[in-house]
Amino acid sequence: MTLETALLSAVTGVTGALCYIANLLWARSVKCEEDRVEMRLELEGLKEAKGLAQGTLISYQRCPHETCPFRDEAGSD
Repeated sequence: MTLETALLSAVTGVTGALCYIANLLWARSVKCEEDRVEMRLELEGLKEAKGLAQGTLISYQRCPHETCPFRDEAGSD
């Protein structure tokens, strides 16, 4: 085996390893992107639910009726 063929085999081996690692990283990147989109949709739903719950709570706290069981004296204006 000459020096040229030894270097060529080394370059081939390194290139193959780098391609394998690049494929692994690409697959992880695609999975990460899919997870990010899914989590974003879930987060938007949670924000919407939180806003609705917070608005409902404020409306209960500001109830003008004296006998309202949901009225919070500390929260009323």
